[in-house]
Amino acid sequence: MDHENLVRRIDDSEKTTMSRFDDISNMKDLLCSLQAELNLQQQRDRCQNIKNSGIPEKKNEDIRTIILSIAVFVNVQITSQDIEYMTRVQPRTKVPCRPRLIVARLRSRLLRDAIISGTRSKNGLTTKDINIAGD
Repeated sequence: MDHENLVRRIDDSEKTTMSRFDDISNMKDLLCSLQAELNLQQQRDRCQNIKNSGIPEKKNEDIRTIILSIAVFVNVQITSQDIEYMTRVQPRTKVPCRPRLIVARLRSRLLRDAIISGTRSKNGLTTKDINIAGD
C-alpha cells in the first residue's frame, strides 16, 4: 500500500508541477503582451511632445510663457490649456554652459506638427524672436 500511495503522490505532484509550468508560461505571454502595449502607449504619448533646445534658463522662469511665445512667433493659435505638461530635462550628454531642453506635451499631435512646421518655415527661431534675453 505504501508503494501505491507514494506513486499516487508523485503523479499528483507531477500534475501540479505541469499545471504550474503552464500558468507560468501563460503569465509570461501576458507580461510580454502588456509590455508591448505599454511601449506602444508611451510611443503614442511622445507623438504629442515638442522639444526646444538652446533656450536660456532663468531662475523662476515660466516655461508655459516660452511655449506660448514660440507658438505666437510661428502663427499657431494655442492657449495655456493646450499645454498638458512641460519641464526642463537634462540631455543624454551634458554639455557645459548649455541650457537644459524644454519638453512640452501638447493636447494634440496636430498642434505639435503645426508648431514644428511653422518653425521650419521660418528657418528656426532665436531668443530675440520670442523676447527672451540671451543668446
